[in-house]
Amino acid sequence: MEDRQMPIPKKEVIGVVGNGQLGRMFAQAAHELDYRVWVFGPGKDSPAGQVADREFDADYGDSAALAEFSAGIRVATFEFENIPRSTLDFLASRVPTHPSPDVLYITQNRLREKTWLHENGFPVANFVLVRSRHELEGALDYIGYPAVLKTASFGYDGKGQARIDKGTDIDAAWAGLGAPEAVLEAWVDFGMELSVVCARNQQGETRCFPVCHNTHHHHILAVTQVPAAISTDLSHRAQAYTMQVAQAMKVVGLITAEFFLTKTGDMLFNELAPRPHNSGHFSIDACSSSQFRHHVLAVTRRPLPTVTQPEPAVMANILGDLWEKRGEDGRATVVEPPWDAVRALPGAHLHLYGKKEPRARRKMGHLTMVGDGIKTHRDTLWKLGMDQIFDPPRDPLPWEKTDVLLTARPFVPFAIDVSGVGRLEVDSPEALAKLRGQYIFQGADGDAPRMFAPSLVAGVEQQKV
Repeated sequence: MEDRQMPIPKKEVIGVVGNGQLGRMFAQAAHELDYRVWVFGPGKDSPAGQVADREFDADYGDSAALAEFSAGIRVATFEFENIPRSTLDFLASRVPTHPSPDVLYITQNRLREKTWLHENGFPVANFVLVRSRHELEGALDYIGYPAVLKTASFGYDGKGQARIDKGTDIDAAWAGLGAPEAVLEAWVDFGMELSVVCARNQQGETRCFPVCHNTHHHHILAVTQVPAAISTDLSHRAQAYTMQVAQAMKVVGLITAEFFLTKTGDMLFNELAPRPHNSGHFSIDACSSSQFRHHVLAVTRRPLPTVTQPEPAVMANILGDLWEKRGEDGRATVVEPPWDAVRALPGAHLHLYGKKEPRARRKMGHLTMVGDGIKTHRDTLWKLGMDQIFDPPRDPLPWEKTDVLLTARPFVPFAIDVSGVGRLEVDSPEALAKLRGQYIFQGADGDAPRMFAPSLVAGVEQQKV
């Protein structure tokens, strides 16, 4: 009989329910630790299946396929919440399954999750259950405006939720939700969105990753900055809250807590995710261990090392929108982004998920940058994450080099002869700035800016006045 206190030996098989990018990165981490991985979920040649040792293309309710899957693995885990409880119960009756089906049951429903947090003393915004248009009206009287209406189940990346202000069409808001029950929450006037990934093993050992500062765009995580620019006290509080949740739920594996940090310094739980989290992807390249490696260690009953982050990191999500290019006729075409230029950024680490069809708002990969390159290419990262536009860095143009040369040397009054204009005396830095403003322009044909008389400024010695 298996001793379920001892570590699972290397070379054994870990089963992952779900076959997306989180399963893919989990499998890659498991292979580095010398474990094999089977993945289970509908679809062939999936992101996780491409790197797994075996891929089961089957519906989550396929009991025959689940029986075969469970017969070949030593432990099961999952990579996203929207899995039928019956599937994990089936697996848990045959092999250790982490996190437990009970944890999934709580976190895959917003009402159960917020009720659990509230009953266990964790801070959350006011909320109330809504099951009809009539109940929504009464709930708004209690919660007040503004508020946010969210489906109780199966919501992610902003799907299944709507803000309600005074004057909002309540009938349309309820009908647009398309769900039998929802949660109405008080709107939080937050200053920052934070998240913490926490790993816990069967022995109760817990390790938190650094606190992430997350920026969303169109309800999808766009940019994560780590460590978050908050006080040590707030950072410790966010990690302590997350560890307490992990212990109270007896999580084995990972759990991620998302927080709202209000402008008055209060910290409120937003959501829980019992799996690897998008904001934690930075850890692959920036930390001593990744969230995926700690997930593997936790479910295989191994010790969890302390996590360190030597340098700051910024992670930007890459969506299918980046592939879309529009011509002058307005038609969109699919163009492969310039990956070589992306990889050439200093400190950049590109991760693509193996998805064949880029679609708008579909997560296709992510870019993590660590170290000094963050300051140099901050605008590039933010434009990528927020607007899904990548402008490869380029060498300075000739007039830009001229500008640097002129500003780098001490100012000495001089004069130049400009054809068609006459002799211009430049007797002050302000006059020099004005000269640049007058003689750097963009042509009507849309070509790049250039000097009107570049040879007279860049190539002629200054004539002292």
